[in-house]
Amino acid sequence: MSGNMCAVYTCNNSYKNHLPGVTFHRFPKSIIMRNKWVLLCSRGDKFNSANSRICSEHFLKEDFKRDLRNELLGLPLKKELKEDVVPSRKILKMEPEKSQSAVNQEDENLLENEDVNSSQSSSLASTYEQPYKELLEKNRKLNSNLIKMQKKLENKNKKIKVLTDQKSEKKIKTQKKLK
Repeated sequence: MSGNMCAVYTCNNSYKNHLPGVTFHRFPKSIIMRNKWVLLCSRGDKFNSANSRICSEHFLKEDFKRDLRNELLGLPLKKELKEDVVPSRKILKMEPEKSQSAVNQEDENLLENEDVNSSQSSSLASTYEQPYKELLEKNRKLNSNLIKMQKKLENKNKKIKVLTDQKSEKKIKTQKKLK
């Protein structure tokens, strides 16, 4: 799917056909977050998330950064997502690691098998529900740790830059003294 349409399976928003105020957002660069977004799109086909977008209809109001500058200046507000958010509105929930064709095949098998009753079907759903929740929680923790580590790295890089600048200044001063 190209970046012209929202990548979420049930969404029909496109750049040409969307409600006023709807914006489109790139998939995150973080592999962990990108994979979360891809899963939440609930698509059965493979798509290039580097070129795809998800519309603002799938995010909560608190998922966006506050645009104080434009608020104060009375300019149109920018809709920029916070770093660690995932689409959570108007999302079709699917079992992890199952393509739409696999789900359709399971549905056909259930219809053909007359011995399957509703209690077996609900136990099958509950069998997947707990591991799925555990995986989501692990992903959330990993992503949180990744963000913390990225911030630490960013701070270390800033310190290195300051030290490098200070060293360069000292070198320049000593060269001027020698002249």
